[in-house]
Amino acid sequence: AKRVGQVLGLEVVRKLVNQVARDKRLPVPVREAIVALEPALLRLAMLDPRFFSDEAHAGRRIMERVAQRSFKYNDEFGADFVAFFQPVAVAFNSLNHQEIADASPFAEALYGLETRWEAQDQQEAQQRNTVLTALRFAEERQNQADQIAFDLSARSDLDKVPGLVLDFLFGPWSLAMAHARLIDTRHQVDPMGFGSVVPDLLWSVKQEVTLKRPAKLIEMIPSLLGKLHAGLDLLGQAPRENERFFEGLMGLHRPVLRLRRLKSQQDAEESNSVPMELETNIDALPATPEQRRAKVADHPWMGRDDLDAAGFEDTLPSAPGSLHDDDHEGEDADAGQFDWDDVGSGAAALRHAGPETYTTFSTFSEPAALAAPKAAAAHDALHDAPPAPPVPEPALAPLTLSRFETEQVASNLRTGQWVDLFSKREWLRAQLIWASTKGTLFMFVSHGGQPHSMTKRSCERLIRERLLRPVDGQGVVAHALDGVVAEVSDVALPIRLSPGLRRAA
Repeated sequence: AKRVGQVLGLEVVRKLVNQVARDKRLPVPVREAIVALEPALLRLAMLDPRFFSDEAHAGRRIMERVAQRSFKYNDEFGADFVAFFQPVAVAFNSLNHQEIADASPFAEALYGLETRWEAQDQQEAQQRNTVLTALRFAEERQNQADQIAFDLSARSDLDKVPGLVLDFLFGPWSLAMAHARLIDTRHQVDPMGFGSVVPDLLWSVKQEVTLKRPAKLIEMIPSLLGKLHAGLDLLGQAPRENERFFEGLMGLHRPVLRLRRLKSQQDAEESNSVPMELETNIDALPATPEQRRAKVADHPWMGRDDLDAAGFEDTLPSAPGSLHDDDHEGEDADAGQFDWDDVGSGAAALRHAGPETYTTFSTFSEPAALAAPKAAAAHDALHDAPPAPPVPEPALAPLTLSRFETEQVASNLRTGQWVDLFSKREWLRAQLIWASTKGTLFMFVSHGGQPHSMTKRSCERLIRERLLRPVDGQGVVAHALDGVVAEVSDVALPIRLSPGLRRAA
């Protein structure tokens, strides 16, 4: 060093490397690699003493990019980390053996690493974008469905309509209408005619009018049921998911069907009496004022396939394994079920299958109705199951966070942030890549592009039980420069750091 600037540059590089070496956020091999890069950094400081104050300088960027990339991994002994680290070690060793005349060797080394990383990221991005497209579509569909449900709730013909029917209209059928509108490319007023089903359905469940005109109801039922099933099929809902509604609808239509069989058309038109069966049919009770108000869904509805693809099941808690072999079967059967405590708007999901379904005029066959037992299990609810915590790590105390701490951590989550997530009995390093506009759904992606999605309530439970822990992803070099400034201030070295260094720090 022949100039004061060179002396100061060398000193800051040494202190900077020392600070990075003590940064416990980084895996040990990465810290050691940056320490090993010190000779090349020192030679660069001789040529450009203030390179570290320029965030765009290749010498600084290669350290930062390697450090940030290492946040993807939480196991330095894993095969994924080894595959990441070997090219880094080769690049750093190559820099130490090169003549440093300018920053171009660092730029070339960084370009080689980023080219390799970009190829990996593109592969993961394809899978991630597919899932994100489905999530965004589900969110937009739910927003439109909420508006459709609100419009339906303002209809003037809802008097004496059973609550069961309004739950269906404000829930699954609003979703079907919204779905048809989103995929419509011809800008129709009523895509697929789903809106025209509403007045027919409302008329068909008013016994005081259908008993007077049973022929009209009987003629209407096949096309009505066909259109209803077509809308639910468009959503991808399995027949059994709305079995409760169709059973209730069959009960509401049964008096007219029975009257049609037992009496002539003339007797039916002259009769104003209501069968006694209606008085005990709970499904025939008019909707309450609460049921007549459409509600905004807490979470977008998603199909079984969408839930699996988005990784909702990956964030379900897994209880400790049983010590007895005869318990394994029951444990496995319950491990992948969603919690039914929180069901989204219009969920109408079944806990138990009923004895019969309204298949008289339905468009699906019995084998299709009985198929897909996995889809017949809960899928409408976005899970909010309380986690069963694993064996806690001894160093962690306390084992749970307070409600205030939990809410604070959850509110500070930002897209791009890294977290440690306990999923399927192992700790994963995952990144938050998407949050719904209402902040009720989150999607994380771990290494390899594996998605892990959850509701806000589930996220808070995982945070509270310390099964989801944010990782400090502040810039590593900027953090190290802060440490350098603090160290210089503490020892009161007789040097004056440049304004550029302070801005970088």
